[in-house]
Amino acid sequence: MKKEFIALSVIAAILVFSIVNAHYVRSRAANFSDEIRAAQQLCAGGEDKRAAKSVSDSLDGWLEWRKYAHIMLRHSEVDGVTEAYYDLLAELQSSDGETAPAAFGKVEQKLHNIADMEQMSIGSIL
Repeated sequence: MKKEFIALSVIAAILVFSIVNAHYVRSRAANFSDEIRAAQQLCAGGEDKRAAKSVSDSLDGWLEWRKYAHIMLRHSEVDGVTEAYYDLLAELQSSDGETAPAAFGKVEQKLHNIADMEQMSIGSIL
C-alpha cells in the first residue's frame, strides 16, 4: 500500500506542476502578445521608431524567458517565435512607414501556438 501511495503522490505532483506550467506559459505568451499588439498600434499611428523600440523591448523579455521556455517547450516552437520577432524587428527597422500587419500577426500566432500546445487535453494525457 505504501508503494501505491507514493506512486499516486508522484502522479498528483506531476499533474499539479503541469497545470501550473500551462498557466504560466499561457500568461507569459499573453503578455508578449499584448506587447506586440501595442507595438502594432504604434506602427499604425506612424510611430515606427517607438514601435521598433517596443518590439525590441519585448524581444529582450522573450530572450530572457527563453531560458525557461527551452526547458519546458519544444525547441522548434521557441526558435520559431524568436525568428518571428527578429523578422518583425528587421522589417520595422528597414521599412519606410509600411510594415505589414502580417509581420505582427506572425509573432502573435507563434505565441498563441505555444500557449495552445501547453493546454491539457484528453489526447495529451492518454
